[in-house]
Amino acid sequence: MTDSHASPADVVRRQYLASARGDFSALRATLAPDVEWTEMAGFPLAGTYRTPEGVTTHVMEALGR
Repeated sequence: MTDSHASPADVVRRQYLASARGDFSALRATLAPDVEWTEMAGFPLAGTYRTPEGVTTHVMEALGR
């Protein structure tokens, strides 16, 4: 669950640090349950992904492969 008292910059910082460690569980914890993540048209993973699990599985983990 996201921390409602954290600043947006703190949340993004935690996302980048978790991603750099490959800690997808920690990364998912920074995302709202109703997250919608859009990768731009023209990018290899272009599209809109929903849910923390969907975002980490179809974007972050896919980029790591």
